[in-house]
Amino acid sequence: GIALRQKKRAVADFEKDGIYAEISVNADYGYSVPDVAFKIQQAVKHNVEAMTEYKVKRVDVYVVGVDFSQERIAEQ
Repeated sequence: GIALRQKKRAVADFEKDGIYAEISVNADYGYSVPDVAFKIQQAVKHNVEAMTEYKVKRVDVYVVGVDFSQERIAEQ
């Protein structure tokens, strides 16, 4: 996966020129936040455009927290 935990929120605005999405996530400790955000952007854009007729104009990813739980750290 891409190191995401439970708290996620997504909002999409449908405008004339395409979809503008905002996604809020918590990332697991030890992962590169820019890499996680970029992978989410790519996945959202690819999947929405592959499954619908819409174009994605922008995907803003907000990492709102980091999960430091011991079981997640021990797995690394």
